[in-house]
Amino acid sequence: MNKKEELLHSITKQQLQDVGKILAGSFADDPFWNKMLIDLDEVQKALFFQCSIQYCMRYGKAYAASEVLKGIAGWVDSSKAKITVVRSILSGSFFTMMHMGRSSMTKMKQLMAMMEKLEKEKDKQMNKKDYIYFMIIGVQKRFQGKGYGGKLISKIINESETKKKSIYLETTTENNVRLYEKYGFTVKTIIDFPEYQLRQWGMERTIK
Repeated sequence: MNKKEELLHSITKQQLQDVGKILAGSFADDPFWNKMLIDLDEVQKALFFQCSIQYCMRYGKAYAASEVLKGIAGWVDSSKAKITVVRSILSGSFFTMMHMGRSSMTKMKQLMAMMEKLEKEKDKQMNKKDYIYFMIIGVQKRFQGKGYGGKLISKIINESETKKKSIYLETTTENNVRLYEKYGFTVKTIIDFPEYQLRQWGMERTIK
């Protein structure tokens, strides 16, 4: 374990509520999620982001960059990258989503359609390759730019190199694209959502 990884902590079930709030805050200024989640209140947004970490805790890895959750990330192997109903129930994320309430149902249908489009594009680009899916990463606003995101990215890169697997992720801004390029990721595809005038970039880091 290198010095960067010594600061990482596995997320616990007791931290999930805080994790959701922190991730919602870290994405508050993200143009994609700001627009997609505009109809949800703060509690619903926190529950939405909590679902991703719950899923990663069950089927992959979920880490924090410090004990006080300055940065949070989760990933899974490609065999678990597709979130099925059964997997969401077993991970608990299905029930977390239910707590978002009836008022969120229309928005959740839109989000599910969006994620299905991302899933199809991911399958097309990776073409049955065995890889690691970098599902989510977020850093508390006041700690952004201080290396906590880098610690989490370094962790998944180290794991991918140990397993000799590529990493695939989607990101929502050109600034993020440039950041990931510094870590060896390249753009594989651009996924447009014309109905919302939004887009995401699909990126891969291959093993050399």
